[in-house]
Amino acid sequence: MRRYLAFVWLACFCPLSFGDPGAAPAPQSAPGCIDWSNGACSRYWVSIIQLIGSPAKFNGKRVLTQGYMHIDEHVREGKSLYVHKEDYLNDLTKNGLWVTFAAGATLAQCQDAYVSVVGIFSSDTGHMGGYGGSINIESCAAMRPNNRWRGP
Repeated sequence: MRRYLAFVWLACFCPLSFGDPGAAPAPQSAPGCIDWSNGACSRYWVSIIQLIGSPAKFNGKRVLTQGYMHIDEHVREGKSLYVHKEDYLNDLTKNGLWVTFAAGATLAQCQDAYVSVVGIFSSDTGHMGGYGGSINIESCAAMRPNNRWRGP
């Protein structure tokens, strides 16, 4: 019985490691990561609020986010992605992202609609510092009513 108790005591208080002590730990998925490859996250699914609240965390990273898009080609400040349509209607630019478009991005379905976009986020606050950040959109897809997610 004493041998058994001694074995149990050793097993509980003296953990053994059989792995290579010099090996790097296996990569762990970052919060919000939806595309984990080559040991790093290549795309995050985040809200505009997260992007505005912690811009340094996502600066230069590819993100998928959703919001209300308004595009006015006649005004330099007229390309924005907002948290809500009401933010656009009330000109609350700090609740939005200044938008630029990558070559080949299709925009027709994204005018004045709730959209899902994929792009590179920048903590740059857009034209004259009036926005919560900026995003260079690579792809855009209009969201259908009552549809939880339809990514580009």
